[in-house]
Amino acid sequence: MIRSLNAENQSALDGSLTQLLAGVHGGIDFWTVVCIGQIPPDPCAFVLKQSERLESFLAEARSLLLDGQTKLSDSNRQLLDSLGSRLKEFKDAFVLLARHRTVPVENVRTATEALSSAYQAIRETARELAEANGVRLSFWNSWTAERQQNYQGMLSTLFTEFCNNRTPKDIATHSTN
Repeated sequence: MIRSLNAENQSALDGSLTQLLAGVHGGIDFWTVVCIGQIPPDPCAFVLKQSERLESFLAEARSLLLDGQTKLSDSNRQLLDSLGSRLKEFKDAFVLLARHRTVPVENVRTATEALSSAYQAIRETARELAEANGVRLSFWNSWTAERQQNYQGMLSTLFTEFCNNRTPKDIATHSTN
């Protein structure tokens, strides 16, 4: 059974999970541009640094849910572990996409599919974790169906965008296995 959080910890959990979700959505928006455009000298390092931020929000949520206890409830532990696993999948997909010009095209396809799956699972698991602890995430206050359609549209075109960004030399060198 999950014990209820005090109002201060509920607010802090909302803040941590809202920041995590904002970062994940920022990943879909901005990390993609960084990876496709090869904007910083090392897009992979950028992705790793941003992933650390997301992981810090998860660690903060874990700490808030522990709140002086020695162990988490089974439900919170499972949800936090699932969220951690999905964040790793999200990061790993972006690390591969940061190298999209130097990996086989099938790896790019797999990474874009994994990214889409991780994105959906992170959203759902964060919602479940918040609800299980009596928190209504403020992240969803400004969320609209139109905005969700926009993100689904972005996710559905990622493979094509990354493939279109490969040069003929990339394609010849890394077209298959």
